[in-house]
This record gives sequence, structure tokens and C-alpha cells, in this order.
Amino acid sequence: MFELNSNCKEQVIKNIGSDNRTVVVIDNFYENPSEIKELAVQAEKWRRDELIKGLAGERCYIETKEFKENTKSIFDKYCLDGSLWKHSFSDRMYQCHWDNAGFLCNVMNSNSIGADPWLSIPHQDSYSTSYIDSSGGYVDEHGVTRGIVGQCTQSTFDYNQFGIVIFLNYPDECQGGTNLYSYKGNMTLPYNVMDYIDKPEMFDDIVKTPDDVWNFLREWMRGGYDGVWKVEHEFEMVYNRMIMYESDVLHSPNADPTMFTDGYDRINQVVFL
Repeated sequence: MFELNSNCKEQVIKNIGSDNRTVVVIDNFYENPSEIKELAVQAEKWRRDELIKGLAGERCYIETKEFKENTKSIFDKYCLDGSLWKHSFSDRMYQCHWDNAGFLCNVMNSNSIGADPWLSIPHQDSYSTSYIDSSGGYVDEHGVTRGIVGQCTQSTFDYNQFGIVIFLNYPDECQGGTNLYSYKGNMTLPYNVMDYIDKPEMFDDIVKTPDDVWNFLREWMRGGYDGVWKVEHEFEMVYNRMIMYESDVLHSPNADPTMFTDGYDRINQVVFL
């Protein structure tokens, strides 16, 4: 399982947004995507805080060495190419993540997407203010040293440079995708976005019901009302497509409660390196 497709189509897209970011898209990624989709469907799902980390829906996780054995070469090709990325690279941290890599999926549907509209606000998986100090310590966005790179503690796993999504929904199930954003012209923020954003003044006049919240946020995320948000790049959900971006970039699933209403879930494999 997890063998790469020898006929995959690789694409590098550069100069995205005000930060001139790079993304990688690989179509026909897996040789056997239907097996991997069914593995995710059959896996036990969890809503534990330490696994879901504040996102909508559930996650499943399966320990497996096959994912690393069969895919690491393609990720090395891009992750190790420093000319593509904005930030410096930690080889020790990269290897640490691979030593503990397994099969991790995000699973959501119309109900879980609609349960909390504010979880649709773009987020970051890391922050530009995090760094590796001279002694090899991981210093988080608040200036707190949370572990030593190479020791592979849970704290150091929170430091990652690349977010990777592999869309596993069959073609007739695909809706939306994943978007990259900027807020007030910035594709990355030094702290949690919820510490920065201010609701537009007209929010209380417009929003009267839960449905109004979703309608408001959809418009706001696309630059409506006060123009602080902008969609910088849209990844269309395509079956067996892999997308890679730097994890400090603001991003969010392009999904809302009108999607995934027909008895199947939105299923994405996710990888953090």
C-alpha cells in the first residue's frame, strides 16, 4: 500500500500572493488510491483534542512504515530543495517527523462542518516567529523553548514547515478543496489568527441566525465587507491529488454545510513535515 503512481503528474507553482510563495501539486499520486480511501473509511475515528487540534470533524491515525517506505523519495525531492521555499530548513526536524510518520486523515461531513462556523477561519500549522535556536531547541511563537530538535518529543512535532494534503474522495464525491489566504495583505501571521482578526462593524447587523454566520463568513473570506481577507490560491479537490504548501501560510478547507450531504465524508490524508 501507498505505492506512488509512475504516471503521476507533478507541477510546481511559484510566486503566489504578496509573499511569493510556492506550492507543489501532484495528480495521480498513488498507484492504489481506492485501497487507501477504504483504509480511511474503515479506520476508527477520534475527536480527541490532542489529535484533532481544534479542527472540524474527526481524525483517524494508523501506525504504518509503508507510507514512509513508499513515499519519502517524492517528498525529499521537493522538501529538500531550498530554492522553492521561503524559510530555512531543519534536516534534524525533518527526519524526526519521518521517524514517526503514519497514516493520518481528516474526516468531516456536512454536520461537523456546520457545527462551528468559526472553525472555517483560515489558520496556520506553524508560525514564522517559531525557530530553532543555536542549541537545537525548538522555540515556539511565544518565545518558549519546547523541546530539543532530534529528540522527537510531542512538543517538537508541533514545529513543522510543510503541510501536505492528499484528496481521497472519489471523483463523483469531490467538492470544494483547500484555499490559501492573506489577511490585510499578509499570508502569515506571528500568532494565532483569532488573536488578530476583528469582526467587521456590520457583523451584528447582518448575522441573526446560525445560517447567517456561514453566509457572512463565506463572503468575508473572499474579500467581502471590509476587504481584509483575500483568497491567494485555490486547490480544487481532485481525487488522488497531493498538494504541498508551507505550513505557516494561512489556509483552510474550502468546505461548507451545503457540501458532503449525501452520506459520504470529506476524507483527506494529511502529512506534516
